[in-house]
Amino acid sequence: VNFLDVDAVSSIQAALRTMTHKGSPNDVSARSDIGGQLSLQQCLLKNAEREQLLEEDSVYCRKCKEHRRCWKKIELWTLPSQLIVHLKRFGKDRIDGPLTKITTPIEFPLELDLGPYLAEKQQGSMYDLYGVVNHHGSLSSGHYTAHALVTALDGEPVNGSAGEWFHFNDSRVAKASVSELDHQATYILFYT
Repeated sequence: VNFLDVDAVSSIQAALRTMTHKGSPNDVSARSDIGGQLSLQQCLLKNAEREQLLEEDSVYCRKCKEHRRCWKKIELWTLPSQLIVHLKRFGKDRIDGPLTKITTPIEFPLELDLGPYLAEKQQGSMYDLYGVVNHHGSLSSGHYTAHALVTALDGEPVNGSAGEWFHFNDSRVAKASVSELDHQATYILFYT
C-alpha cells in the first residue's frame, strides 16, 4: 500500500474531515467506537477504495478515439515479512491551501490481519506490532520519540512474555506499557 500516493492521501483527508456519525463496522466513513478515533483498518479500507482519476489523468481510447477518465484500485497481492506503515500526518485541506499537521488519533492493533485487504487469500497475513515512531510538535518544528517492544536476542520469551515495551526519547529510555502508546502522535508503525 502506497501511503504516499497523493490521491489516496487526499481521499483519506477528505474522509477525516467529513466524519460526523457512527455507522456499521464496515462503513469506512464512520468513526470507530473508541473515543472518536479512526482505526488503521478504516484507513486501509479507504486507501483501497476504487476511485476515478482526474480529467488531466485521462487516457486515449483507440476504440472510441477520445480521451477517457480511468478508475484505479489499490490491492495487495503479496505481503512482506516486515510491514512498515507510514501514516500521512502532514497535508493540505485543499490543493492551494497551506500544509498542516494532521492530528487525528489512529487506533492501531497489536496484531494486524491483512487478510481482508488481499486481492487473493494467502498464508502469513498476521503481523505483530513491535515499534512505533511518534511526531510531537507542528509542521515547522517537532520532536520524534519511539516505543519499541524489546525482546531477547535469541527470540525466547522474557519472563514468560514476548518482550517488554520501552519509550525512547533522545538519550532517555524508560519502561512503558501498551496503554502509553500515543495514537494522536503516531507517525510510523512497524509490524513483523
